[in-house]
Amino acid sequence: MGGLASEKERWTNTIQQFKFLGQFLPGNVLITTAYLSYVGYFTKYYREELLYRRWMPHLKTLKVPVPVTDNLDPLSMLIDDADMAAWNNEGLPADRMSYENATILTNCERW
Repeated sequence: MGGLASEKERWTNTIQQFKFLGQFLPGNVLITTAYLSYVGYFTKYYREELLYRRWMPHLKTLKVPVPVTDNLDPLSMLIDDADMAAWNNEGLPADRMSYENATILTNCERW
């Protein structure tokens, strides 16, 4: 039982962290789904323009602001290092645009 006492502190910290991050979840999911749905046709410049200079600032100016994690990277919610490594092993170039395109293709039936 004494061994579990030290785990209580870690669990408490983890729960507090999840509660803090939970307040951003609706905005992060909204931005990520918009990203998947709409940026497929665009170049890197327009993707960044939409994400960081239009959509995310717009959510903060609403009458009821939608909280979003600062500098949110939609890819971080959709893929991990293992996905990128698997794609690289299959011959995908290791650049941001290729990862974005692969993420869109694997997570969205529209494309």
